[in-house]
Amino acid sequence: MTAQQFPGESDRFAPIRAESERIRASPIRPESAHQQTMNEASYKAAGRKLMAKRHHLYWVPCAAHSLDLMMEDIGKDKHVHDLVSKAQIITTFIYGHNRIPHMMRECTDGHDIIRPGPTRFASQFIALESLHKFRHELDTLIDSSEYLAHVGTLREESRDVAHEISCLVSDHRFWDRILYYLKLIEPLVQVLRMVDGEDKNDMGYLYEAMDKAKERLREKHPMAFQKWWRIIDARWESTLHHDLHVVGYFFNPRHQYSDSPHNDSEVLQGTINVISRLSRSTDERIDAMMEIDRFKLKLDIYRDYDLREAVNRMSPGESWVMLDYKTGQRNPLARIAIRVLSQTTSSS
Repeated sequence: MTAQQFPGESDRFAPIRAESERIRASPIRPESAHQQTMNEASYKAAGRKLMAKRHHLYWVPCAAHSLDLMMEDIGKDKHVHDLVSKAQIITTFIYGHNRIPHMMRECTDGHDIIRPGPTRFASQFIALESLHKFRHELDTLIDSSEYLAHVGTLREESRDVAHEISCLVSDHRFWDRILYYLKLIEPLVQVLRMVDGEDKNDMGYLYEAMDKAKERLREKHPMAFQKWWRIIDARWESTLHHDLHVVGYFFNPRHQYSDSPHNDSEVLQGTINVISRLSRSTDERIDAMMEIDRFKLKLDIYRDYDLREAVNRMSPGESWVMLDYKTGQRNPLARIAIRVLSQTTSSS
């Protein structure tokens, strides 16, 4: 949302937005660096070396790539792999013949089954989602006289594939398994779309989004969620989990001003780690640490009504710029919060 969407209040936040743009446009100094790359071993090794050499620099893996790897790991499960392979038989056959896609679009009102997604496995999810959505239309297609006549002109090998597809499309268990898979992957795809988008792709959202994704997965698969959690957690702990994501959650006013902020020991320790690394001096580190409880308890400037308003109208980083602007002096916690929240979670 922009300030112009709130009549009579556009001028009120104009200085804040101007200051936010000034900060974004400022020259990048070494102590302000934040490096984000893909997750290959060579990138990880280089990132660790950079962090060891430059105390104020952070390296984090690309969230979109990490989420894609999570979905890839789930796809290695035998049952999931077999299901996806069968679904690919359908899409490969349809798009491997010039006339069949046209017949299909006549049944689906012009829609295609295969559409590009932000990553390879997101595209796979979209294809399965489309297959399930148009399952009745596919049934209509394979029973149509035009389709059957075309299949009759194909080689024996292709006719055998067409017969296999006919059996799959008419098998309700196949569609039930696809629906199960979609419910399994959908929470991760939602997080992927968030980090690959523009509205909530900064550092203040990923940590909570992953927690919510896991909870949604448990609700949808109460009997088997632990199996899938282990796969997700293995990738989360080995590649994606990072102090910057934790402190991004802590600094996001939308979370701290909610009814039940989640400030456990992991969140607080991650916050302390980031403050210690990003502070320019011992005095600044101590001053920032002293601000933590005031922010958590919404004391003094953090209780301000305008800040509560800004939480729902600005990005998390802009909210901190506003707070810093209103104090009239540099807030040590705000300086670090702005640095963290101005970063995106993906390199794409």
